[in-house]
Amino acid sequence: MNVACKKVNRFGRSYTPGTALSEECRSNIIDRILSEGGDRLTGYIPRSHTYFSQELKLSVNAVKSVWRRYCETMQVNPKPKGGSVWSKLKEDDLELIEVLKIHSPSMSLA
Repeated sequence: MNVACKKVNRFGRSYTPGTALSEECRSNIIDRILSEGGDRLTGYIPRSHTYFSQELKLSVNAVKSVWRRYCETMQVNPKPKGGSVWSKLKEDDLELIEVLKIHSPSMSLA
């Protein structure tokens, strides 16, 4: 059974390692910085990242990365994880492999 193990940061807030912050939490970071006078176009942040991280009980790196992503792409959602699950082989390549395997079953796919 794969159970996600929660941890507690130095501010007492629980989190799950490897899991992105919720969209609500990310929006709170952006809202707090903008309400203090932050500027998305210049990336200006009116107070230190540490100030906002202590106020929101998040790590400094979380605040920095959310603000940077918002300034660069104007998106609040996290970057997608993982790669493509689609085959890199074209239909012709798959047909060739199938014919070769029928002709010589002991041949390796490599």
